[in-house]
Amino acid sequence: MFDKPAVLCSEKIVAFLNDNFLEKALFTELAETEFPWEVDYPKFQRIREKLFHIENTLRSQFPQREIACVITGSGAFWLMEETLAEYFRLAQEPLQTLRSKGPLDAWKLTTVEVAVTHLSNLRQLLMAIAHDMILLQFLQESLGNNHFIVLRQFENCEKYVRLLIDEIVRHSSDIVHASSEETIMLERCRITQQMLEMNEVSEEELGYTLEELKRVEKVLEKRGGADRPAFRQRSQAAYNKMIASLRESENAQLSRASKWLMAFTLLGGAPAGFKGHAELCELERTGMRSIIASRELELGETEKGQEALQEADEAKGAIDRPLEEAISNDSVETPDESAEIAASDAEPKKLHKRHRMAFMSRRGR
Repeated sequence: MFDKPAVLCSEKIVAFLNDNFLEKALFTELAETEFPWEVDYPKFQRIREKLFHIENTLRSQFPQREIACVITGSGAFWLMEETLAEYFRLAQEPLQTLRSKGPLDAWKLTTVEVAVTHLSNLRQLLMAIAHDMILLQFLQESLGNNHFIVLRQFENCEKYVRLLIDEIVRHSSDIVHASSEETIMLERCRITQQMLEMNEVSEEELGYTLEELKRVEKVLEKRGGADRPAFRQRSQAAYNKMIASLRESENAQLSRASKWLMAFTLLGGAPAGFKGHAELCELERTGMRSIIASRELELGETEKGQEALQEADEAKGAIDRPLEEAISNDSVETPDESAEIAASDAEPKKLHKRHRMAFMSRRGR
């Protein structure tokens, strides 16, 4: 259920990480469970201790070398600078897809698919925030008086992730409801009907007709009692809660990456040994920004989403300003050149106003 890779991952990247890690720690090994809601504070502290042991050992063995930890929903993978360069090369393909097309539209996901993605995000966030505190410990001397301020920001991020985990516990009955075979089949049937009606797929490609799908829908409704108003209302509520939760975990991922980039600007750039981590954060900032901008367009703007986008843009601006100052004496950008540079970090090219699917239009016909 939890094998879905993190954002910016592909089958090639997953295989690469498993074949080229310097050290790795799976979530199930670190947390002693596969479920993020079972990670209480003592377990979280043990996760941090295990990550610290690995990080400290590697940095002691390879001083002044670039070591970075790639964290996905399945685990943490430490890479050396040589393999890290290949990882960044592989990550460009999914990144470009995100920037040009955005993520898969939310209305094409079943409730359980949304829940699985959200849970994968929570697993990644739990490991990431535990690892963040370790890196801040290594950077304490470099940050000087700024260390307390930066530390407090990441502590707030940790508290927010804990709130998201508490929230998923409250929604557990909704996840169980959405995980039933009848519910999954019914949702997928209705999504496919909508895709046919919107000409996003053809009957020839599917191998069956729209009328056949409608007949299957009626059979599934009678079998699972989905034709009752109470069933439709509960399904609607479960889907809406999961979508809202998914957007919050995605916002948290973007905010965390942005915080790291801002922290490195306080140091005048990432110090030796942490440049790889800075590149990982910029990769995540770019990818998550595309995802959240797409969600805001498809599903409507949210306060948290807009705050995360603004934070990401401020982090990018803070990084770019020293670079612009460095080259200002050598060249002057034309207005066209400035616009082109700005556009490269804007919303994905296809982020026009999308079809916004009302929940009941696909689940409660």
